[in-house]
Amino acid sequence: MAVDPVLSTQRRVMPTQPTPAQARSAIDASDFAVALTAELPRLSRLALRLARDPTLAEDLAQEAASRAWAKRAQLREGSPIAPWLNRILVNIVIDRTRSRRDEITVAEIEDRWRDDDYTVDPEQVLARAEQREDSRMPLPGCRRDIARWWCCTTRPG
Repeated sequence: MAVDPVLSTQRRVMPTQPTPAQARSAIDASDFAVALTAELPRLSRLALRLARDPTLAEDLAQEAASRAWAKRAQLREGSPIAPWLNRILVNIVIDRTRSRRDEITVAEIEDRWRDDDYTVDPEQVLARAEQREDSRMPLPGCRRDIARWWCCTTRPG
């Protein structure tokens, strides 16, 4: 009696792999506190290099330590803590950079207020927005050809 190799492989029982939750074992809180305290000066230096502002760097390092403490169960026993803390800190810097990308500084606002053309009058703001919209709209075919001709004939050389 011949055994079908396809069927025999389908009947095999595969050894079960531990789930990620089972593979992780929570580090003792006191051991983690000792390791985190030892890494704080290095983490602060890295934060200062990334932020280039001592006050902000202190906030970043403190937030990284706080997040690390809250997520300490995710660190596998025996894994080095330094790269894990670095990644947490870098992620915080990226998050803050993204969230503050559209913020306007006080200096920018003051410069705008000193400019005589700057206004918050709703009618003028709406008119400027409409002008921007009009400038973004594509030109009809004949106007596009004229614009191309104008650009080509007005270039020096």
